[in-house]
Amino acid sequence: LNGCSLSDTVTVTVKPLPVKPVAGINTPICAGETLNFTVATSTSGVSWSWSGPGSYSSTSQNPSITNTTTAMSGDYIVAAILNGCDRKDTATALIKPLPAPVTASNNGPVCAGDTLKIFSTASTGGAAYSWTGPNGLFANTQNSFVTGATTAATGWYRLTVDLNGCTVKDSTNAIVHPIPATPVVSYSNPMCVGETLQLNASTVPGATYAWTGVGGYNANTQNPTRSNMQFGDTGTYSVTATANGCTSPAGSVKVNI
Repeated sequence: LNGCSLSDTVTVTVKPLPVKPVAGINTPICAGETLNFTVATSTSGVSWSWSGPGSYSSTSQNPSITNTTTAMSGDYIVAAILNGCDRKDTATALIKPLPAPVTASNNGPVCAGDTLKIFSTASTGGAAYSWTGPNGLFANTQNSFVTGATTAATGWYRLTVDLNGCTVKDSTNAIVHPIPATPVVSYSNPMCVGETLQLNASTVPGATYAWTGVGGYNANTQNPTRSNMQFGDTGTYSVTATANGCTSPAGSVKVNI
């Protein structure tokens, strides 16, 4: 001032920025799966700060979120921080919804030769259904069936419901019982009028028996009798064996006196 001066000094420090980080994410995933983040930079000594939907925050370099929901979809921003200076990158997460849970069932137990039906409750609209089961069964409908089922159709039927790559599953165990063998029938031959008829059926394991005969005759034991036989009681006597709700073809014999 007017040829006179005063001076002072200020020290300025310009801190370096870290190299821009590169963020990664395992997306898209399905609800309930784990969301994994990754980030890297060539600058050493940095600290990390993640932020995202639902007030999410983390200071880990590579954090994870378990048991995800669709509400966690969105942009996740990560900052690489060096001496108070930071650079950022963004990773966008897409968490797809699961289809609605289903319950699989069947109309068993059924008998060999019947139609085995397998059912599923309805899932989310637009979902695809896929069944697999014994004997190479494959079906892509909500409900399916096996006509003329054999005992080889017994087993687990597994259902997968897919919605945009996200799946739910259930299974049902079906039983197809065999038809019992036809009983071999015999009777107390020869017979005279007034004698007792002794009917015999071969043994079918676990079975109950149903006999029918002349004059409205019926019995439910394996080897029944009919006393005081008369000429009018002659004719055909038949028996079926029933096991596990399945009934055999009838075995029969013609009784003569």
